[in-house]
Amino acid sequence: MNSTIYFIRKAHLPKRNNRGYGYIFDDQNPYELQTYKLKEIEYAIFYDDRHYCCTNKLSNFIDGYLIPFFFDEVYHYKHITIYRRAPNIKINGVYKATYNFIYDIVDPAKWSLNEQGGDIKAILEHNGHKKVVQLFDNNEFESVQMTDWFNKQGSGTIELYFESTEIEEQVSLRLESNSETGPYICIKSSKFMYYNGNQFITICDAQKDTFNHLRIDFECGNKTYEGLNQDEFFLYINDIKYGPFIFSEDINTVNRFVIGTSSGFKDNSVYIDAVGYSWKGNYNIGDNKQEIATG
Repeated sequence: MNSTIYFIRKAHLPKRNNRGYGYIFDDQNPYELQTYKLKEIEYAIFYDDRHYCCTNKLSNFIDGYLIPFFFDEVYHYKHITIYRRAPNIKINGVYKATYNFIYDIVDPAKWSLNEQGGDIKAILEHNGHKKVVQLFDNNEFESVQMTDWFNKQGSGTIELYFESTEIEEQVSLRLESNSETGPYICIKSSKFMYYNGNQFITICDAQKDTFNHLRIDFECGNKTYEGLNQDEFFLYINDIKYGPFIFSEDINTVNRFVIGTSSGFKDNSVYIDAVGYSWKGNYNIGDNKQEIATG
């Protein structure tokens, strides 16, 4: 179902225009409005498969997050479905981030996807996290990869939650620009490792089937971001600081973040959640450790 317009019956507020319904979202920030108005809703009426004054972002939010977690279907007739707000709503596992994927139904929006070796999609929940991205690799000769492009950055911090069900075959996280790679981090042979341009060097042991909170501080120039020298980075794994480590190659700036599997990685998955960039105005370092309160 692609819900694209809706009316909300307000249980305890005055009727609007004597018609007894009103809107609870706008097209810009539907999630933020939902968090404090949801308790006022008794019933929701959704018009299916139509696009009346509704952005794709809002439509995806309704289908991919609002309905699965907050409403029970009561009645469906032709293009209209009536829902009742589920009782005792309290959703955990949604985190503040540049990308927390709550607006994504299938493909993670704004990321470039390479699915030659499998499938990449947003799923409802995994391992205590709601709305995460799954990279499923089912081909030992190909890989899957997701890439986010952004304006050139000389230094900064990236944070995310990262889990792999396979830790023997390589899965990597890289910061790149053009054909060059700066910080190159991976899991393989049951270890977190980094590549220094010549060889992979062990950082610490890795565990599968568990979310790790990762933080990458990087400095491409001479501004000594977080105390780093040129072409160096720190890696925090679950708040433990490692490094500084040197880049894979000398690089002046980075403009993309790449997460991908490798050949040999087969019939296993990587899970990503709550990706945050320090240079984005709506994100501060550490924000993705905070759940967004609902209920």
